[in-house]
Amino acid sequence: MSAIALRISTQISTQPWSLSTALNAANKATNGLLSGYSPTAYSAMALPGLKRNFSIPATAAFQRRFGTSSPVSQPTREEIWKRNFSRLYARRMLEMIALAAASKRFVADMEAVIDRPENWADWERRDWTDDLLKSLGNTKIERVWMSAKRIFSLGALAAPFVVLYPLSLVSNTVQQWSWDYALWGIEKAGPTLIKLTQWATTRQDLFSPEFCLHFGKLRDETVGHSFAETQKILEEELGVDHARLLDMETKPIGSGCIAQVYRGTLREATAKFPKGTEIALKIQHPDIWDKVCADFYILAKIAAWLEALPKLNLKYLSLADTVRQFRDIMLPQLDLTLEAKNLKRFNADFADDDDVAFPRPLDELTTPRVLTETFIHGIPIMECTKAPDNFKRQVALIGLTTTLNMIFLKDFIHGDLHP
Repeated sequence: MSAIALRISTQISTQPWSLSTALNAANKATNGLLSGYSPTAYSAMALPGLKRNFSIPATAAFQRRFGTSSPVSQPTREEIWKRNFSRLYARRMLEMIALAAASKRFVADMEAVIDRPENWADWERRDWTDDLLKSLGNTKIERVWMSAKRIFSLGALAAPFVVLYPLSLVSNTVQQWSWDYALWGIEKAGPTLIKLTQWATTRQDLFSPEFCLHFGKLRDETVGHSFAETQKILEEELGVDHARLLDMETKPIGSGCIAQVYRGTLREATAKFPKGTEIALKIQHPDIWDKVCADFYILAKIAAWLEALPKLNLKYLSLADTVRQFRDIMLPQLDLTLEAKNLKRFNADFADDDDVAFPRPLDELTTPRVLTETFIHGIPIMECTKAPDNFKRQVALIGLTTTLNMIFLKDFIHGDLHP
């Protein structure tokens, strides 16, 4: 920008001061960036300065330089300062005009090279209130009953702490039991509590190192469901003959707060993938939709009640809005078809990049509770810390380039990268 501004200033300083010649000088300084745009729109910004400039009597030097035939008069110091400031004003306005034109031309050139984001799903603007209430019941009584059952189950999980916490203050063994039970209880409580705890373990400025150490395990691995429950979900989502299409291992290779992943192969060819293709099956944990909806219904009521308390002014904390935003981020993650669409978008964005690869979803074997995708072999990035410096530098450069590409060029960011 400063280089363009300097060229404009140089060109304008050597030209007679009129509106058309000044615009032509700015256009020449920017290599034609102003061509194709309406001069009227851009000159309106600089016109006040130009008018002020010519409304002041010209000096002899001004007459000799610009060839005017107006009578020579001696301006006052104030008039000289006004004319100089007017010229500076007009020059700076023309610089801004040229920079605006350059930015507009740059955006147009980039749009010709980069595809616009695909309008795949506008879930971020969707109001998930109706989906949540539909899960809890059609009447207020049904919703209160579902919420009461959820509160009772969470209370039953927390009840042992009435005994464990006092004993943990005097016994290190009981203290370890308390940490282990708390970890198990949060896993049983469902994805909402797990997500909150995962976030808390990343904030060592708010929580103790001991807390972050014990519950940090939730970021890598959680207790999953049984293979029998997996088979039941596959039958409900893909049909009873899914075994004819898939050959999968009985032991999961990983488990998160929403789903767990199995490794397998295709027994029959699909529309895009041949027989024998290695696949990964992501199976959602059973009954988590109802748990999450009940949790957010309860949290929303608690937040509204706290904001309504007099004299505390808790409404300025926007607790209800925070719960709503967390809900609108959490609920879409329970629909695995959205994740499949995200993978398609990433594959399209990085189709020409040989350094980056994303799994490809199999649409025929993907539903809201089951995601089937190609299996990609790899190693955890933390293993790269043991590699030679040249390799680590190359991996870091690829990661940085890919992230910046997502942010500034693709406008579509992977927000759940794990080390």
